[in-house]
Formats: sequence, structure tokens, C-alpha cells
Amino acid sequence: MSRVSKKKWLFLLLLSVMIVLVLNFYPEKLFDIKTRHHYENHNSNRNYFEMDKKFVDLKDNVKILCWIMTIPKHLQTRAKAVKETWAPHCNKYVFLSGVENITFPVVKLNIVEGKHHLTNKTYASLSYLYRKYGREYDWFLKADDDTYIIVENLRYMLHSFNPNNPLFIGRKFKMIIPNGYMSGGAGYVLSRQALELVVTKGLPNNTLCPVGWAEDVDIGRCVTNVGVNHVNSSADQYGKERFHPVYLSEYFSTHLHNWIYPYSLAKVYTKAECCSNLTISMHYVVPEQMYMIDFLLYHVEVHGEVSGWPKKFPLL
Repeated sequence: MSRVSKKKWLFLLLLSVMIVLVLNFYPEKLFDIKTRHHYENHNSNRNYFEMDKKFVDLKDNVKILCWIMTIPKHLQTRAKAVKETWAPHCNKYVFLSGVENITFPVVKLNIVEGKHHLTNKTYASLSYLYRKYGREYDWFLKADDDTYIIVENLRYMLHSFNPNNPLFIGRKFKMIIPNGYMSGGAGYVLSRQALELVVTKGLPNNTLCPVGWAEDVDIGRCVTNVGVNHVNSSADQYGKERFHPVYLSEYFSTHLHNWIYPYSLAKVYTKAECCSNLTISMHYVVPEQMYMIDFLLYHVEVHGEVSGWPKKFPLL
């Protein structure tokens, strides 16, 4: 009887030692209740951000001025939502319109409002921004008042480019003009040097920067004519798009607008393959959706999940 007890005691001792060893070497495997799918996603996230690299806050190194095009009737709805959600993440933001509002505030441009005058409005905006802020910021983002921008992701993408090069960045459309253009609704970015070329070389010459029927097409033609380089792909390292000319839910429905397929230079995917984890923009966002997106991005935490995404990004 004592011999059996001794065997049992030795067995329990060996079992205890094995458990301790396993716990020391594989704690995540045993105690993390996340699914295998979570681990795969976590590893995928680590491909974006190497956790052992030096983290830096890019806000001081990648200075973005965001200019938001609005009109008086949208001031207390769309523009207000932009002002209270994503705009403060920019280094500076400016609302531009044909009507001044000091309390909002909105900068008045010497233009006629209306959808048929959007090109002139953009040209006037670029001229104002260059005169006022041309050497103060690295990048100039144009967005409509129904566009949501994830500024941190934009800043992360831009940090690998040199703002002293003439660059035009956004969601590339291949239709209408030979060199294509960037979707206005998805938002587009001009480097400091590109802004200077457009204002000093292009705007004085309406042959180089004509006024046509569509603002984003006209800007695409203008920047090409003054020697600005189009960055044809804004996709991430997995080929997933970051600028979106539609609201993201469109990609998950059966009613994705047919026009996006022939227009987009990159192949269009749907469902979870549609969009980068580093998505930057989406269009046709109503105010309620802006507040919801902002809440989900910056306030919601999932209990039990430890995010692999750093609050500060590594400098690659």
C-alpha cells in the first residue's frame, strides 16, 4: 500500500513539474482564450508595425493641414460633425466656403458657391492656403464635409514620402483624362512642393489649369500639366486600398456602385478584402455616421482583447 502511494506521489510530482514548465514557456497558448483567428490577425498586424522598433509620435514630423470644403447650409450639420470628430487630429484644419462665418470659423473665398463652381473654389482654396501656410506645413489634404479621414493612418502613410517632392496622392481613377486623377470624394493630398507648383505655375495660366465640369478631374489635369507626380497606388503592403470614394458599408452590401469598377485604377474587392487595416478615408458619410465611426475608433475597447496596434507608430 505504501509502495502504491509512493508511486502516486512520484507521478504527481512529475506532473507538477511538467505543468510548471509548460506554464513558464507557453502561458499565452494555455491561458489566452482568444481564437486561432485572433492570433492570425495579431500576427498580420505585427507585419505592419514591428514592435521592437523605436516608436515615435509622427504628428510633429509629418505636419498636415486639412482643408475642408463646405457650404453655409451644411455648417451646423456636416461641417460641425467634421469639426467635432476627425479634424482636430490634423496639425491644423481650415473650413473654406464662399460665405464667411467668424464664430465657426469659416474662411470666405472670393467665389460663387454651387456644384458648377467647385473647380474655382478649389483653385481659390489652394491659392489661399499657399499664401497663408505654404511653407508651414508638409502636406495639404482636401476633404469634403461628408468625408471621414483617419488622420493617424494618413500621417503614417505620408511619413515615407518627401514633401519637398511634387506629389499628388489619393484614390487613383483612370478614366476621362490620359493620366487619370484622384477621387475628390475620397480626399486627396498635395505635397508642399506640389501646392507651390500649382499656385505659382498653374493658376496664372488657364491653359495649364483649366476650369471644366468636374473639380477632381480638373485638379488631376492641372497637377499633371505643372509637373506634379501622381502616386498611382495608395494601397498598403498587402495591396488593400486606403482611400475609399464610398462609405465602407457599401463594400459589404450587394449594391456597390457599378461605376467604381471601371473608374478605379486598382482592382476593386468587396467584403473584408475591400479595405486596408490602415484605411484612411471614406466618402458619403452623414453626421450620425461620423460620430459613430469616431466613437468606435477612439473610444471603444474590446474586453479581453489586447490590441497589437501601437498608439505611437514606428518610424520605418
